[in-house]
Amino acid sequence: MRTFFQLPLLALAVSLSAQTTKPVAPVKQQVTVTASRTPLGTSVTASSIRILNAQNLQETPAFTLDDRLRQIPGMELYRRTSGWVANPTTQGISLRGLGSTAASRTLVISDQVPLNDPFGGWIHWNEIPALAIDRVEVLRGGASDLYGSSAVGGVIDVVPVKPTDVRRIVQIGGGGLGTVSGDGILTGSHHGWSGLSAVSVLRTDGYITVAPEQRGAVDRPAGVRGGQGGLKSGAAMRSRECFCVAIYWTNYGKMVRKFRQIAHIYGDIRVVAMQ
Repeated sequence: MRTFFQLPLLALAVSLSAQTTKPVAPVKQQVTVTASRTPLGTSVTASSIRILNAQNLQETPAFTLDDRLRQIPGMELYRRTSGWVANPTTQGISLRGLGSTAASRTLVISDQVPLNDPFGGWIHWNEIPALAIDRVEVLRGGASDLYGSSAVGGVIDVVPVKPTDVRRIVQIGGGGLGTVSGDGILTGSHHGWSGLSAVSVLRTDGYITVAPEQRGAVDRPAGVRGGQGGLKSGAAMRSRECFCVAIYWTNYGKMVRKFRQIAHIYGDIRVVAMQ
C-alpha cells in the first residue's frame, strides 16, 4: 500500500519539476555609443538616455524629426511651428531647461557631424530623409567633457541607416489642406561596395498659425513645398567597418503669397567611417 501511494506523488513531482524548468528567453538590451563614445548597454550607463528606433519614429504622427522628438520628457522646442515653415534661425531646442532660445545649448549630430549651424547654433532638422534614420539617441544632461561646449544641455545623435542594411521601402501619404507626402529608401551591396539612396518630399497648403482673433491682413497659411535627399556609398575596409562618402541636401520653400516662394537650399558632404 505504501508503494501504491508513493508512485502518484513521484509522478506529480516530476511533472511539476518539468513545468518549472522552462528556458527563459534572453532579454535584448539596447546599446548606445552616445553616452560614453564606446558601445555600452543602456542598463549599465549612469547617464539619462532615451533611444527611439525607426519604428518609434514612424509611428509618431508628425512629418519632421523635431516634432517626432517632442514625446521625450524634458525636451522643448524654441518655437511651436513645424521646422518646415519656421525660420531656420528659430529652430532651437532645450533639454532640461537649458538653452531655451534659438542658440541651442544642445548638440545635434549625425555621422558625428553637427547639424547645429556654426554661426548661430540653430539646427537644420530637415537635412536627413525620414527613412534614412535608423534611430535617435537622446542624452539628457551635460556632456561637454565628450562633445565640447555645444553640449551643455545634452546630445541628440541621429544615427543614419548603414548602406549595408537591407532597406527597400516606399511610403506615400496624404491628408487635409492639400497635404501629400512621399518617402523612399533603397540600399544594396555588390562586390564589396555598398550604396544607399533616400528621398522625402512634402507638399501642403498649410494653415494660418495665428489665432483667429489675432489674425491680420498679412497672415497667410503656412504652406510648404520641399524635399530632402541623401546618397551614401562606400567600400568595406574590414569585416565590420565601412569607409563611406555621404551627400545630403534639402530644398524647401514657404508659400507666402499665391505666386511667390521663398526657397532655402542647403546640404553637406561627409566622409565617415562607420561601424
